[in-house]
Amino acid sequence: KLDDGTVLNAVVKDNSASPFDKLITTENSTVDRTTGVITLKNLNTEATVYVYDENYALLHTFKPTAATQTFGIAEFHLPETSYELHFIQAAEATEDPSTGTNFSDETVVAVLGVDIVQDSAIVKSGEATPVLFTPHAAHGVTSLELTTPEGVKYDLTEGFYYRALSNGEYTVTLTSGTGSYTTTFTVDNIDAVDFGVTLPGDWAQDKAQVTFKPEAKFGVTEFKVDDGAALEDADGVYTFEATENGEHVAHLTTGKGNTYDYTFTVSNIDAEEPTVNFTLDFSAGGAALGFEAYSASGGTLSVKIDGGDAQEITDLASVSIEAAGKYEFSYTSGTGKTTATYTYYVTHGAEKAVLASVTVGKDGTVTVSEKTRAALPAKLYRAGESAPISSMKAEKAGRYYLEIGGGNETEIVVFDVSAAPTKLENANGSNGNGSLAVMIAGIVIGAAALLSAGAVIPTLIFKGRKK
Repeated sequence: KLDDGTVLNAVVKDNSASPFDKLITTENSTVDRTTGVITLKNLNTEATVYVYDENYALLHTFKPTAATQTFGIAEFHLPETSYELHFIQAAEATEDPSTGTNFSDETVVAVLGVDIVQDSAIVKSGEATPVLFTPHAAHGVTSLELTTPEGVKYDLTEGFYYRALSNGEYTVTLTSGTGSYTTTFTVDNIDAVDFGVTLPGDWAQDKAQVTFKPEAKFGVTEFKVDDGAALEDADGVYTFEATENGEHVAHLTTGKGNTYDYTFTVSNIDAEEPTVNFTLDFSAGGAALGFEAYSASGGTLSVKIDGGDAQEITDLASVSIEAAGKYEFSYTSGTGKTTATYTYYVTHGAEKAVLASVTVGKDGTVTVSEKTRAALPAKLYRAGESAPISSMKAEKAGRYYLEIGGGNETEIVVFDVSAAPTKLENANGSNGNGSLAVMIAGIVIGAAALLSAGAVIPTLIFKGRKK
């Protein structure tokens, strides 16, 4: 190593056989790159050692006093433009070795190095700091390669110039015809910052918490979001509470007075109330409740049947409510907000109605009378038909559904009408008070009872014998 820190490489040039028995050889000549000491072995004490530069200008001569001898590179006081030392033994030599006699093999010490000049001015993160390289290689530069702290390699053979964008240790490798040389340098004048943002992952009802743990080369003096007040520094952590979804901008000021912006988006606030809409389908096979639920944060629909435990409904299409009972539905969003409870009562038989008083006239007309709850709208459906019966009359045999609505409560009254009854007369043709019957809610009752109860008797005809 020279006084200026330049590290040396030793390269031995293999020439033709020498006339001397013991001369400088590849195997026995070494250079300590750290100390810059050259060790020459198997010297011939009868011959003179000649030291030349790369242009074969004679720098020094000496008579070895032993077969092994060491020399410091600095002793030769190399000129700035000289980066090689050539050691040759000869019985007779001149300043120009081409005119001498009986030369030995030649040991060449090539000085390889790279001068690095960096700009020390502080630059903002995202900007580049220039670095200039001046390679020294007596046999020319084969390549100059730079490796960044991130492991990315760049070929600087043509320009010897680089614009560094990140702090850290860089490696430079110079390759020449006489070997290679590697050195490192450090960039630490970039005012680099990392906002260290952590966006919330879970859904929030009212506000979402965003945390920052910024790293700044020269420290953080102020941190705030949007146009709000500066956030408190809690051991290097800054917390921002967003109250609405959308883009926000964090502002960071470093100890060097540089300000940086970071745009982030909050999208996990669900402040809206969840909604659920129900539709009824009175098919021939039974009553089904279809539903559509909505919440930005997702959610679950659940039902309690006859006051039991809540059951989650995973089939987001429809659920059967054919069986008699009380069905209480509610929808809970991903933030834990729950809709009002929507209650469906299913009763079999008009006399069992819950929300209103239901009567069926002799002509099949279905009447809904209010109870203390309030006047309730009602629609009559025949099983398998999607349109309600506008006349509110059960005029055909089969199953009927009466839908009674009131706020969040709906009742489905199910009743069956048997085949159209016929007149039954006595065998002797006497006055016809025979047993006409109809089935309502699965119960067969006599005609007289039907008349007094106002039950449904489709096409019921009474005839008496003429006198």
